[in-house]
Amino acid sequence: MSLSIRWRLALLYTFVLGLCLLASDVLVYVALDRYLAQEIDDSLSAQAQEIAATTRFALVTGPSTFGYLVPLSNLTVFSSPGLSVQILSGDGQIVRRSENLGDRELPIDRDALDRTQDNQDVQQTIVVDGSPIRVFYHPLRFGGEVVGVLQLGRSLRDVEVALGQLRLAFFAIGALSLLVATLGGWWLARAALRPIDRLTRDAHAIGESRDFGRRVAELPVFGKHPRDEVGRLATTFNEMLGQLQEAYGELEQTLASQRRFVADASHELRTPLATVRTNLELLQRAADALDDADRDEALADALAEVQRLSRLVADLLTLARADSGLRAERREEVPIDDVIRDVYRQGRLLALPREQRLVLDAVEEVVVHGDQDQLKELLLILVDNAVTYTPEGGEIHLGAERRDGGVRIAVSDNGGGIAARDLPHIFERFYRADQTRTRGSEPLRGGTGLGLSIARWIAEEHDGGIEVQSTPGRGSTFTVRLPALATPAPRRVPKVALRA
Repeated sequence: MSLSIRWRLALLYTFVLGLCLLASDVLVYVALDRYLAQEIDDSLSAQAQEIAATTRFALVTGPSTFGYLVPLSNLTVFSSPGLSVQILSGDGQIVRRSENLGDRELPIDRDALDRTQDNQDVQQTIVVDGSPIRVFYHPLRFGGEVVGVLQLGRSLRDVEVALGQLRLAFFAIGALSLLVATLGGWWLARAALRPIDRLTRDAHAIGESRDFGRRVAELPVFGKHPRDEVGRLATTFNEMLGQLQEAYGELEQTLASQRRFVADASHELRTPLATVRTNLELLQRAADALDDADRDEALADALAEVQRLSRLVADLLTLARADSGLRAERREEVPIDDVIRDVYRQGRLLALPREQRLVLDAVEEVVVHGDQDQLKELLLILVDNAVTYTPEGGEIHLGAERRDGGVRIAVSDNGGGIAARDLPHIFERFYRADQTRTRGSEPLRGGTGLGLSIARWIAEEHDGGIEVQSTPGRGSTFTVRLPALATPAPRRVPKVALRA
């Protein structure tokens, strides 16, 4: 069975308190036991010296090696209910004892008796009839020699009773303390974990409802400010919910964009496929009835749609690569002015059929780090877009200048412009502002609705960006920002214009 955290904390409190109580009880008990033993020894020593000093003795010579030490005073006056006195001769014979001993005798230890011959006191504890007795041996001197031993015996029964009561008190107090510690620890743990229980319930409810806009309450513990450990946990959890809400919102937007992208791609694919299918069915059913011109026209239409499909698939693959986060493997130093001149040469071919004027403005010599093919594709998309939405006889400008440690490449036209409400969406996939922007004709490179999305991705892949400024009726300007790699001396290229 797994215990809850509050019970584990309560038992931990109890265990720690039990160890502390046990250690303190043992220390107090041992210290008190030693103190009482020392007090008894000191008392017996003082009494022995008093008896030896106030009692008169006479030495009677006998057949023994030692003489008989005869006390001339009554020892009973020195005895008490807990103290017995006994005088021994030098060879351990009992000479006299106090009346409270009656017919009993204090046990004599020969080792202790021998040690008194060295003129030293001896203490020991013995057990008589189940009761502990503290025995004190004190040498008696007569004529400068040890001629006898004064033996005092004190019962330790009262000390044992007192220590037993102390042990009982320790046990009772310890048991009560442990009980209080267990209950108190459980209550404290319960109070401390109550906010965590609330946090758990709130988190479960948020997970069930997927309402990441909710937040858990920052409940204080014991009335303290919620910036304690639990409060910080709630704050951190709320911060995580905020990040999760943001990520979930981005995920929903991504999924919505993907669904819209799939729907738009399906629509874009369906139209050319239908055209190809119609022309092929026409050629299959009525090949003999069609003259050469009609057959060539049907084949040309089918081929044009197949080419459009190829471009659309290529653009879709490019965006799929962009969504995967893969960067271009081929990176090198690219002279951006050379790329602009290549784009200019191809762009003027796009402008010729519409009698548009493509102007190459001043271009500074700047080197960037990137993929030359991608950068060329980026600028061709912008030039093609300008040609597409600029009326016949219009003017398109292409140029670049160094600014803020980078290069700014501008493609501007004097076409119909873009409505303000369409500007935030102009780089979205398959987005076309046809209803608000004058279209010259179909894009010569074949429009798929993905060009500006690809252009923005290429710019961002090169640690840059792209922005657009437009005034309806006056034209638009697309500006590409790229970081410059080198700073060679600027080399101006004269303006060049081509007009059909």
